[in-house]
Amino acid sequence: PPTPPPTPPPTPPPTPPPTRRPKSKPQSVPAMNDAANFASSGGDPPTSKWSFVPSLTDRSSQLESFEKYSNLNWRMGPVDPWELSSTHSYYGEGSISSGISSNTYFDTAGVPVYSNLTLVTDGNFEGGVLTFRVKANSLMLPNDAFFVMVDGNVELLPDVAARRLKGDVDWVEFSVAVGAGERWVTWVHVYNPFGLRSLPKPKVDLDDVGLWMDDLRHTPFDTHTNLDVYQLEKTTGGRGAASWRVSSDGDTVSALSSYSMGNADVEFALYSPRGGTLEYSVRTSTTGPIDDFAVIFNDDATPADAIFGDMLGFERRTIEVPGGKVKVTLRHRSNPGGYKRSMLKSLGKAGTDGKTWLEDVSFRAN
Repeated sequence: PPTPPPTPPPTPPPTPPPTRRPKSKPQSVPAMNDAANFASSGGDPPTSKWSFVPSLTDRSSQLESFEKYSNLNWRMGPVDPWELSSTHSYYGEGSISSGISSNTYFDTAGVPVYSNLTLVTDGNFEGGVLTFRVKANSLMLPNDAFFVMVDGNVELLPDVAARRLKGDVDWVEFSVAVGAGERWVTWVHVYNPFGLRSLPKPKVDLDDVGLWMDDLRHTPFDTHTNLDVYQLEKTTGGRGAASWRVSSDGDTVSALSSYSMGNADVEFALYSPRGGTLEYSVRTSTTGPIDDFAVIFNDDATPADAIFGDMLGFERRTIEVPGGKVKVTLRHRSNPGGYKRSMLKSLGKAGTDGKTWLEDVSFRAN
């Protein structure tokens, strides 16, 4: 039977702008050891909880590159089927494109048009996270939508896909968590999902309309439900000369910013079936819009959390993490709004240290 039109998911409340935190009870902050700066010394003290690697290990295995005959159980309907394509590729020389093309724009009369691609896993499938790359030149609601279902449940929401594919972007990585055994994973590209009689004019030429997928991969779930992030591989870096430094006792990292130093990042990846809770202790002495501290998931332009203020002690904070693969970035941000340096200087002296301290990071799976 044809796939029913998707029910628009409820729009989550917008992420509030960073807010100044009230001062809390003073706590001692470990002194920072210049020799423990990972970027300059090449490593951390042996007793440090904060050890870093140059890059995160790729634990995935490729299931499909869409270039030749597949031994996977793919299924699709006879109308507007997905097709192998050599027009664009992320890995190798080919990809697969949805059946929604420029011709679809002329053939509809106020009714949704679906192009579905379904992967059926076999009974021996161990479960895990499926990641894949998507390229879309014209994806925008209400003209068209892209989402992914697992056993009939929408796991990648249309608004999430539309937000991350918006603007001048190339291939974007998405993921869904898939349980063990036989599962039906369906990629859906739908034109005119709300059945409107008229739609806005596309922002690209009709010849450029389309959506492509490539590089389907599988990664096993993390084996621990309660995870000390110090057990995970982590990288440190960022934009510009800023970096995180490890305290002399190895328990805390700190980052210092200025108008020109840029961001300082700690990054790690989580692979969970149902998401969970990220917990961390943070102290920041920052002033918006000059600098702040933010937690970012999957390079999203909207942080999951962002704060600034002159905190005298550490504050324990929690954030809900979605399931699937989530790249977590703990970022001390300099000039997060991208303002001109002259404008920031015109605000006068900040009165804060331009510094963030971080410790006790953990993840508890649902």
